Amino acid sequence: MEDQKRRQFALSILQTARAITGNPKLEVRYGDGLSSESEIVLPDMPEQMSADQENIMRGVADRAAFLRRYQPQNSLLKQQTQSMWHQLSALEAVRVEYDGSQDFPGAQKGLGFLNQQEALKRRQEGFVDTSYLVSLMLRDMLSMPLAQEQKNILKLYDDDISADMKAWVKEFTPYMQDESSRLTAYQEFLRILGVENKDQEDQQNPESEEDVPMQAAGEAIEEDQRTPEEIAGDVAPNPDLEDEAETEPTEGEDSGTSGARAKQKEQNAYKAFTIEFDKVTHATEMVTAQELKRLQVKFKNLRKGTKSLAAKLAAELQKHLLAPVRTGWQFEQEEGLLDPQKLTQIIVSSDPKPFRIPAQEQLKDTAVSILVDNSGSMRGKPIEMAAVSTDLLARTLERCGVPTEVLGFTTQTWKGGQSRLKWLGAGKPKPVGRLNDLLHIIYKAADEPQRKAEANFAAMLADDMLKENVDGESLLWAYRRLNTRQEERKILIVISDGAPVDYATDQHNTEGYLDAHLKNAIQAIEKQNQVDLMAIGIGHDVTQYYQNALVIKDPSELGPALVKRIVSLFA
Repeated sequence: MEDQKRRQFALSILQTARAITGNPKLEVRYGDGLSSESEIVLPDMPEQMSADQENIMRGVADRAAFLRRYQPQNSLLKQQTQSMWHQLSALEAVRVEYDGSQDFPGAQKGLGFLNQQEALKRRQEGFVDTSYLVSLMLRDMLSMPLAQEQKNILKLYDDDISADMKAWVKEFTPYMQDESSRLTAYQEFLRILGVENKDQEDQQNPESEEDVPMQAAGEAIEEDQRTPEEIAGDVAPNPDLEDEAETEPTEGEDSGTSGARAKQKEQNAYKAFTIEFDKVTHATEMVTAQELKRLQVKFKNLRKGTKSLAAKLAAELQKHLLAPVRTGWQFEQEEGLLDPQKLTQIIVSSDPKPFRIPAQEQLKDTAVSILVDNSGSMRGKPIEMAAVSTDLLARTLERCGVPTEVLGFTTQTWKGGQSRLKWLGAGKPKPVGRLNDLLHIIYKAADEPQRKAEANFAAMLADDMLKENVDGESLLWAYRRLNTRQEERKILIVISDGAPVDYATDQHNTEGYLDAHLKNAIQAIEKQNQVDLMAIGIGHDVTQYYQNALVIKDPSELGPALVKRIVSLFA
């Protein structure tokens, strides 16, 4: 490679690395040594490089930049797994490549060449360890492209991967985005691998049920003292959904059996173990200023791709929302349609007004709330279309004078948070109840101007925010907010792609615990008949929960589906 071309190539590598990391002062050095906060160290550049070698070098540089961007040097993960980091490096490479390829799709080409070369070298040298095999399985689970040699290795060494490790890949893949959950996942990986994390011996894992911190056991337990009506926001679960547990024994039933039934009902009754760690926040508080800036660029590009569709849907929606609504007749008019009951006035009256005209009014006094599932399964196209579609609908409704609120719901952590730790510290009392910390997000308040809320819709694209979903309590939260509005009519639309899932709660309660509470909450809201409740399922049959529901197969159908739901109410 001639000197000028070599310098141009090195400059291209440097500019790309600075763009990816967001650090305009970052330096790239070639040779030996470790990367530092201010520079990335890459292997020496060969004197002569083929096109394939150039692509491999780009892949090496892009991966190094992704590690810098998506894996902070002082991360909790690195601190607690330092001695075992070599066992986890292949898994982390997969994670940062997945995140990086979503934000910088142009990097996929170089990474593909790099992964092919690495796989070929490993196979030739016979160095295909379990960590590397599991990293290939993770790639496959995340639908990332596999180089041909990677596919060959997976096929050849499939029998060398234990059943426990295969189960780990399936179970923990959804939890890789959150650092604390990923740390728990990696500790389980090291346990299955049969190696000890020496760093962890000095600081016990607070997620372990056996090693609960001593101070937690002595904490006073603040039991949730609210009544079921308060927990449900003054909307109690529908008692018709459950068999009534009688307090007095029925004929042929002794008091012991009756007491057992009453105790069983108490065990199955929905409650939160504690609500002290639950959080309601505005979307922009969940991301850093730098991350929000990046997400706004991404959101702007997504909106560009739907510009023609947005104009079409907005026009259709406005046509229906602003059309006069016929409400009856205005009588005794000097012109209009002849009123048959006033025919005699034409003969006997000196000032006849025998006509009538339709009485009309503009759009009814209405408020709309949209509740978006922010669970991990919404990651990718579903959450992108949810952000674009709810932004479009909120803008259009605002033009029509309809206040619109956009909310989101998820949990603060994977697999239980501080609520679960408190339950463990209290000695795991029963009945258990919900064991994760809820996170309810306000993307746009009903009276907030749309122009001020645009950044919030961009924040909906933040992957780190998408975790688990406790639908019942979240639905009741949105219902309470909407039901305090003064508008005559209230509409609540739920967007979801799956059933309620919270690992910690599901693990320690009866089967279908969250599912049953969601059904109770829906029936209670529908029975009160104060809010028009409807749902849109993305690839998920929500008709099993909601009476008024629509199922779409592809996330790109969400915009038209939302408009169709609204139009159907006013057509």
